[in-house]
Amino acid sequence: MFTLNSIVAMTENRTIAINGIIPFRYKQDLQRFKQLTINKTVVMGYKTYLSIGKYLPNRTNFVLSRTVTEIPGCTVFKDAPTMISNFSGDIWNIGGGEIYRLLLPYTQGISITYVPDKIQNNSTEILFPELDDNWSLISEVKDPIPDTDESLRHCYYNNRLLSSVLAHTNH
Repeated sequence: MFTLNSIVAMTENRTIAINGIIPFRYKQDLQRFKQLTINKTVVMGYKTYLSIGKYLPNRTNFVLSRTVTEIPGCTVFKDAPTMISNFSGDIWNIGGGEIYRLLLPYTQGISITYVPDKIQNNSTEILFPELDDNWSLISEVKDPIPDTDESLRHCYYNNRLLSSVLAHTNH
């Protein structure tokens, strides 16, 4: 049995990266990311692994890649069904865009940090998938950004459809 959550920072218009690079960085969000994913399994695509540049310590690192078969410190899978069959415990999907979309049907919760950055729409931006009516906002916490008048918004969304199915299978 496993629990799959996604964690992402994005703008209000769902931008998570431009040209494969995260265009914003907030210390308190990175600390929150570490707190939520430490000693858990993280799942990422190969492009996300390359953008990080190394495996994440104190976590089990799963990487989905069609081209690479070995990465030091990581378990590499060529396809999503094989990767999913190896899930157990608490899993955090850390992206990128294609991996978020691919695993969304199996995702029970999403931790979104909305950043105040304004990014012009362009053809090289990567967007987080749009959430449908099966997702409901469970909590929202404002986190003031030091030395500014702005805040990050940490929101947690629950997949009502998947939660309902899991509740019935656990009885």
